[in-house]
Amino acid sequence: MEKEGFFTNKKWLENLIFVGAAFIISFFAYIIFSSRIGVPSVELYQPELNFNEASAVASQGRAFINSINDTWVVVVGFVLLALLVIGVLLLAIFKKLNWKWMMLAVFVLAVLIRVIYTNITDNIFTRQYDVWSNNYMGHYAITMHIYREGTLPDLKGTIENSYQMYHPKYAHYIFALVMHINSLFFGRQSDSFTLYESIRIFTCALSIIQVYVSYLIMKELFKNKWAILGGTLFISVSPLLIRNAAGSNNDTLLYFFLFLSILFAIRFFKHNGWVNIVGAALSIGLAMGSKLSGALIAIPIGVLFIYKFVLTCMNKNKKDISGLITYYVIFLLICAPIGLFWPIYNKNMYDQPLTFVWHKLNESLRIPSEYSYSQKYLFFSFDTMFTNIYHGGWNTQSFVDYNTWTDLMKSSIFGEYSFAKSVSLYAVGLYAINYVILIGIAILWGYLIIKNLLQKRWEYSILLVMPLLVLYMFIFSGNMKNSVLYLIFTIIVALLALGGLVFLGIKYKFLIEKKAYVFFMLIFLVFLISYFTFQLQYEYTCTHDFRYVGMFLLCFAFVIGSIIEKAQKEMRIVVFSLLGLYSLFSTFLYLSIN
Repeated sequence: MEKEGFFTNKKWLENLIFVGAAFIISFFAYIIFSSRIGVPSVELYQPELNFNEASAVASQGRAFINSINDTWVVVVGFVLLALLVIGVLLLAIFKKLNWKWMMLAVFVLAVLIRVIYTNITDNIFTRQYDVWSNNYMGHYAITMHIYREGTLPDLKGTIENSYQMYHPKYAHYIFALVMHINSLFFGRQSDSFTLYESIRIFTCALSIIQVYVSYLIMKELFKNKWAILGGTLFISVSPLLIRNAAGSNNDTLLYFFLFLSILFAIRFFKHNGWVNIVGAALSIGLAMGSKLSGALIAIPIGVLFIYKFVLTCMNKNKKDISGLITYYVIFLLICAPIGLFWPIYNKNMYDQPLTFVWHKLNESLRIPSEYSYSQKYLFFSFDTMFTNIYHGGWNTQSFVDYNTWTDLMKSSIFGEYSFAKSVSLYAVGLYAINYVILIGIAILWGYLIIKNLLQKRWEYSILLVMPLLVLYMFIFSGNMKNSVLYLIFTIIVALLALGGLVFLGIKYKFLIEKKAYVFFMLIFLVFLISYFTFQLQYEYTCTHDFRYVGMFLLCFAFVIGSIIEKAQKEMRIVVFSLLGLYSLFSTFLYLSIN
């Protein structure tokens, strides 16, 4: 049975309304706010230029972007925000403020932040990752070549010298297609710069839809409406996803499809259905085809599917077993070709290893060797926490973010950027409340471990401790070749983790009862282990970025929803107060960031 929709009793109609509304709002917002940009004084895409000439062109392009006055857009944003707040207050005064109105306010807030932020942020130079490069091998140049020529650019030497060309290319082809579609509205003779900027219509709409997908995930996970509201609100104001709304690298599509894959996987686990299994297969395949790290989600989802198969086999219903096998075969037939196309293509065309990562990074980003292994990975650093709230990325500066944990916290809200003094109040407020929320979760986590140990509820205790054991086993193992002490630590923690795993296996009925917790714990661990693998292989400050573990946001939303669902009224007030402050500072910061 399908749950009642937000507006209607027909879920397919509601989904269509939200998707259609997201694209319509994003399109008309772009027409109002950004189509005025026009043509820059230089042609940004000129592959025949040498490095210095390309740098000069980039400087002129940046100057053009900086010359655009977006003050009126910000003013409109704050006026609309004020109207939203007034509307909510009036509903509260007249005692009409129910759950649906509050959820609608969350959706409106999510749309407002994304629309304003997208239209004051260009998608080439401003807070972008790997989009522009002077060798014309960034995401911008790859997309532009596909748009103009219909083909990929030629490699400049080997794959090691070709910057972003090592990535899968679905995102670039989709962006080029969007440019062709937008040319129907903005004129086929429109300059390529304007059409590239118009990709923001598409990315903004995807980011809005992603909030709706998060809401649907929360609905599948929780019965309590306030838990659904809390989880969705956290996602709607998360800085990474706001920044992705104006991004034109492959992260935007990656996280959209990853969220979508979680929704379809959960629905398939609960209800079966061809729509769900095909949706999961397409989502995982397209996530992998946007960025190869999308393959990581296949691990927890694969465990979920195996678990479903084991349960079905235990029921000994041959019809159900054969039906499930058919579902899984179809899943592989769809997912594998889509997801593996680009790795195989790159291997065949460029002799690129399947797990290749471009590693010719700027040495100025390397973490200085003076910092020890424990300073970088094992412990939280209060030094880097308080010295600067923004990411210190360059070892040529007086301040370098050598500690993975504190830099992960900073980049979760600011990325690898620092902002103007005019928004420092909002930035400091968001930074502080972010720590308060995470410290609160850590304290609650520790309290639950101790409480369950004292009550001899070993299953709960081990389940809560297991992520720490696995994580630190992995961190210790990263340096055990250089230290006997780390080798001993690795063995001890590995034995503890193995013992805990065996114990939980014996208590499998408990795991069945807590399957949602196990599923999100798996997502958290898979991405965290991948993240630390990256750190240990490439000790650069840019690899600390939270964008590599953006799935943590969905895990945190699940934790927040779980706390709200199980907490007493007083605790719910505390949680929603913290969420309210987080939303306030994030909204103010990203509405006025330029």
